[in-house]
Amino acid sequence: MTDPRVWRGNTYTLYRNLKQEQKRLSDMEREKRTIKARPTYDNAYHRRMRAAREAAVFDTVPPVAGRSHVPVQTELFLQEVLAKIPEAEKANQTDEFLERPPSPVFVPAKTGVDNDTQILDGELFLFDVEVKPIIEVVNGKVIEQALLEVLQEEELADIRMQQNMYQAIRNFEKAEQQRLVDEARRRREEKEMRKRERIIVMKKEQEVSEKLAAHAFAKTYLEALIPNVFSRLREDGLFVNPARAELDIHFVPWLIRKVSHSLDEAQAVNLLIQDLVKEAIQENRTEIDNIWHSMIEEMNTQSEPVNVEQPEMAAEPAFEGPIPIPQIQIPEEED
Repeated sequence: MTDPRVWRGNTYTLYRNLKQEQKRLSDMEREKRTIKARPTYDNAYHRRMRAAREAAVFDTVPPVAGRSHVPVQTELFLQEVLAKIPEAEKANQTDEFLERPPSPVFVPAKTGVDNDTQILDGELFLFDVEVKPIIEVVNGKVIEQALLEVLQEEELADIRMQQNMYQAIRNFEKAEQQRLVDEARRRREEKEMRKRERIIVMKKEQEVSEKLAAHAFAKTYLEALIPNVFSRLREDGLFVNPARAELDIHFVPWLIRKVSHSLDEAQAVNLLIQDLVKEAIQENRTEIDNIWHSMIEEMNTQSEPVNVEQPEMAAEPAFEGPIPIPQIQIPEEED
């Protein structure tokens, strides 16, 4: 058992041949690229450009003399390296299909030997004499067949009539059965309806009886309860006088709002008057100080300086409590 993927023999020879083949292919490719990219003029600039184009980006350092670079697989999984097999393409063209000729008529092969004989008139039989029994048999058979067909038709007619009669009887019985079923269904539905109506009537009667009993019990229970409840509520003060209720609900809150509003206005006027009095006293003190200083300066200029004590100003009156103000008429607000 052999596997074509397994190399038999010296692997070094295979590797060397593969290396040579790859080198040859790379040289051919480089030569083609050089020929294709060769410039029109051969000068220093074009030579430099050609040299730059020939040098690949990933080219390595050329090997030392007597040695050569060896490609190494760096993938995770090694692959089998084979030499490139030369390939060639060829084609062949065939003629178009011709139409098939028609098949010849089948003629079976001839077998046996042909013979002939001759029969004269009257040698075999007399037709008029010998045909009578055949005609009698044929006539008898025809008449018999006709009778059988007539009998069969009459029998089929009788059978068809019996079938029609049976179908009519069956239809009548089915109609009667359906009528009985419908009647039983109507009776059952009527019975169920009467039962439901009776149950509803009984429920209503029971509800009416319960309501009457509850009404009688409530009447007997409330006869003594209502007077006691009203008397207890009256004692607790829940039933008040309408005039008192009107006074507590409407008049007293309105009066409190009016009084608070009047007090707020009086307090605001009092604060305003205090501010005005303070400002007037401050201005009066400033004017007196200015007059006194001017008098001292005049006396000093006319004669020797004289020590004149500045009269003490009355202390600023302290305002304690609100300043009495005249009564202010406040218009009443409409409710």
